[in-house]
Amino acid sequence: MEKVKVGMRSHFCGILRAEHAGEKVSLCGWVQRRRDLGGLVFVTLRDRTGIIQCVFSEEQNKALFDAALALRAEFTIKVEGVVALRADGA
Repeated sequence: MEKVKVGMRSHFCGILRAEHAGEKVSLCGWVQRRRDLGGLVFVTLRDRTGIIQCVFSEEQNKALFDAALALRAEFTIKVEGVVALRADGA
C-alpha cells in the first residue's frame, strides 16, 4: 500500500540535500527573488526552514515559464519538480 501525504508540500526547502537529487518534490514558500536570463527564469524560493532555487525553462514548458515571469517578490507559490544538483562552480 502506498503512503499518502497530506498537505500541500512534500518537503521543506531547508531539508533538501544532495541525496534528494532525482526525487520529485512539492515545495511551498515565498518568492525572494526572480531573475530573467532570456530563455531561463531563476526563482529563489524561501520557507521557514531555508532557501532553494527553482529554474523555469521556456524550451521545456512555455506556460510555466510565462507564469514564472509574472512572479514578484513575496508572492506565495507552490512548485513541483525534480531536485537537481547545482553544477560545479554555480
